[in-house]
Amino acid sequence: MTESRTRRGVRGSVWRWYLVVGFVAWGLYLVLPRGGPTQGLLYVGLGILVVAAISGRKELEEKIAHQALYDPLTDLANRALFADRLKQAIAGAPRHGRRVVVLVLDLNGFKAVNDTFGHSVGDQLLIEVAARTVQCVRPSDTVARLGGDEFAILLEDAGVQEAVGVAERLLERFRESFDIEGQELFIDLSIGIAECPSGSVGAEALLRDADAAMYTAKRAGKGAYEIFHPEFHVAVLKRFELSTDLRRAIEHGEFVLHYQPIVTLREGTITGVEALIRWIRQDGRMVSPADFIPVAEQTGLIVPIDRWVMKEACRQARAWEEEFSDRPPIGMSVNMSVRQLQDARVTKEVQKTIQESGLDPARLTLEITESVLMREVEATLAVLNELKTLGIRLAIDDFGTGFSSLNYLRRLPVDVVKIDRSFVAGIASQSSEWTLARGIVRLVHELGLETVAEGVERADQRAHLQALGCRLAQGFFFARPMEPDAVAALLAKTSTRSA
Repeated sequence: MTESRTRRGVRGSVWRWYLVVGFVAWGLYLVLPRGGPTQGLLYVGLGILVVAAISGRKELEEKIAHQALYDPLTDLANRALFADRLKQAIAGAPRHGRRVVVLVLDLNGFKAVNDTFGHSVGDQLLIEVAARTVQCVRPSDTVARLGGDEFAILLEDAGVQEAVGVAERLLERFRESFDIEGQELFIDLSIGIAECPSGSVGAEALLRDADAAMYTAKRAGKGAYEIFHPEFHVAVLKRFELSTDLRRAIEHGEFVLHYQPIVTLREGTITGVEALIRWIRQDGRMVSPADFIPVAEQTGLIVPIDRWVMKEACRQARAWEEEFSDRPPIGMSVNMSVRQLQDARVTKEVQKTIQESGLDPARLTLEITESVLMREVEATLAVLNELKTLGIRLAIDDFGTGFSSLNYLRRLPVDVVKIDRSFVAGIASQSSEWTLARGIVRLVHELGLETVAEGVERADQRAHLQALGCRLAQGFFFARPMEPDAVAALLAKTSTRSA
């Protein structure tokens, strides 16, 4: 990468010296007396100028050709050059009895770096990523930047085993931090691997296979690799069809919100609700959030969906405040996705939504999953502190399922910790879940925070949680997620007007 730039620089300096010498010879011819050796200066100068012109034109042509085939930021091969080399490798594989393998690399968390530290840091990070990637492969391998934060590697005369070795070296290398303009950054990879053993597939198909494997690795967990299997095609097709249907659902307003009550463990009084999105197709079929939320996050469609959920939930909460003004107002909890948290405009958008709905900010709780909070902790802290200035409440969702939670809990500006249902499930059996739940409740209360137990389904779970000092809970034992009218009916039972 650096050598090619050096060679171009050397060639450029040579023809520029030709030009200087040629003009000097021409100048001497003009000022010196005519005849004798002076006449020779004319021909020498003209000759050198001609050589300089030819060299300069050749360098310009090479520069244009280089720009057409190489990424201007990293100087790696671009998508066009990579595709051409891949086609040649596949075509020559049967003739030489070689195998061809492609790896597709995608950076996790790159958008957050760009949004937090700016594009200059992001560009420098991409340059460093390119350099590390080149260090993990052979000189004969092709490393390319396909665009954005996606890279690819072409291994010729290598199989899956060698590709796995490259993937493991990359993952190990990327566990080390990047020092960019005084910022210590951590970026990991999701890697997809696809092999073409005998030229049986085309270049585009092989690259698509590696891309499908990469998305499978990304869904399985960050910092991992996946080898392509034929069934991935089915998953890719389903994801494409679902993303198309999602766009149509956004346009036609096919989403609704159901609300699950959050109650006091002792009295069972409703203190708030959690807004949960439901997708009901025009044919009446319901699509599970577990199926469409991951696709929405991958395609970016989660952004308009989240925006709608926030507006509708705040509107509904305000409507209940007005309808049941003679009872204490209930809180509204809304889940916040990683895309929302990474959006530089999130604080302004939340503020605008609250103002338009007329809802008291103290009635709104934004829930962020623990795994999201643990990504780019410093940047996340900055966003959470901004959101807190609006007067809203913040909650950690699924607490206990992530890593390093206790180290950061005291620093996070949160008000509520929601104990994950996996602890609640075994809490009545005096098992390790009971011990962990007791420790979580005690720790959270000592920090002055509220606890909410999720997934309460039995009376014995309720009793044990109450004995541990947990005040609030939600789960099927109290109520399932329900439509707004059903929530209103429950609220009406505690309203003095209905007496």
